Amino acid sequence: MEQEVAVPNKQWYVIHTYSGYELKVKSNLEKRVTTMGVEDKIFRILVPMEEYV
Repeated sequence: MEQEVAVPNKQWYVIHTYSGYELKVKSNLEKRVTTMGVEDKIFRILVPMEEYV
């Protein structure tokens, strides 16, 4: 399990995407965070997944 980084004023944001594009959007966001140099402001990008049989 990941540990939370203690940073004041954390905020959550939600991005709506088309079904099936969630991981592509996550990948693009992670690349953009790196290229823009904002790793100190964007800590984690989550894609909720549900397993079903």
